[in-house]
Amino acid sequence: MSLSNRQAAGFRMVTDPAKATPAALRIDGVLLQFFLEPAIGAVTFTPEADIELTLVASSQSGLYAERRFYLKAGRSRWPAPRTTFV
Repeated sequence: MSLSNRQAAGFRMVTDPAKATPAALRIDGVLLQFFLEPAIGAVTFTPEADIELTLVASSQSGLYAERRFYLKAGRSRWPAPRTTFV
């Protein structure tokens, strides 16, 4: 989501922590795993990704929330030449 879209949705972005109010929400993210592998078919393959990340939302007023997300993603099938995975 672009900065202009966030502002249009009513969010105000603060890049200097000294200018943040106590109610300002800070979101930090950590990518813990990004594993990419091909799911091989007879004549095609599908790139699949296993993704794990943690997001932490906090504020100076005491809010603290941590969530871990696991995602499995794949693209549409692509043709696989015979020598691709030999």
